Amino acid sequence: RYRACKLLNLETIPCYVLAPNEEQAAQMALVENVQRTDLSAIEEAKAYVEIMRQSQATQEEVARKVGKSQSAIANKIRLLNLPQEIQQAVLQTKLTERHARALLSLQGKAQMQTFHKILEGGWNVQQTEQYIAALQAPKQKKNTQQTKGFTRNLKIALNSIQQCVQLLEKMGIQVQTDQQETENEVLVTIHLHK
Repeated sequence: RYRACKLLNLETIPCYVLAPNEEQAAQMALVENVQRTDLSAIEEAKAYVEIMRQSQATQEEVARKVGKSQSAIANKIRLLNLPQEIQQAVLQTKLTERHARALLSLQGKAQMQTFHKILEGGWNVQQTEQYIAALQAPKQKKNTQQTKGFTRNLKIALNSIQQCVQLLEKMGIQVQTDQQETENEVLVTIHLHK
């Protein structure tokens, strides 16, 4: 920045002179480090967690510090829930952040098997998302089969709920739905896992 100002032949430079203590300086360095473009999504996520740990900040406060939305911070941090092997693949750029986010909707064996298929097949994000949707499709078919005998408006309402659930799953949020029918109503319970 100083060299840029010299190139512009500026005689004075508008700036703030700070005297941070050691802890504040470390936090400022972390925030500045996160602004680098060459960070992987995993490195970025770890930096956010470190900022939160050091400054006791919430995701929202971190978002303000780095100039991003709270949901962007949350999505990065969620990547740290993936197994180390998948995180390592993101660090080594064998896997993109979007691939990794898609994998968050799977658990255990299915997650690792899909991860290996992505690497072996060289799948793009769209192929990955389609495969994951196909894996989860049997659950969706089961729910739609239960709608026989419902009125058209009720079917539309239940389909709308199912589409919302699918959207949440695409965002990597674990969702479990239970549907029960009584004589006068259909009860849909949605469980969102923390």
